Amino acid sequence: GDNQNEAMLESIVTRYNGIPIPIDAFEGKKKVIENQIKDLDIVILVTAFAAHDSTWNIREFASKYGAKFAVSSSKGYQSFERAGNQQIDYKVK
Repeated sequence: GDNQNEAMLESIVTRYNGIPIPIDAFEGKKKVIENQIKDLDIVILVTAFAAHDSTWNIREFASKYGAKFAVSSSKGYQSFERAGNQQIDYKVK
């Protein structure tokens, strides 16, 4: 979402040992969005940071490449974290 709150969201992903890769959801070109998504394990869409038409493309490509897909309905830290936690199957030792 135009790098808004990027550092905060990246810190959440890093805390769970992930590698954060922000997607430019305002970029309307399907091929650009597809190339950003094709190698990801999970996509967490923050609806407040995505253009409406991009939302459909993001969901389509996450499905096409087998990436887990979650939606955070607000910009908040807890909403983003909760969305990701619902999609990740953490292994217990």
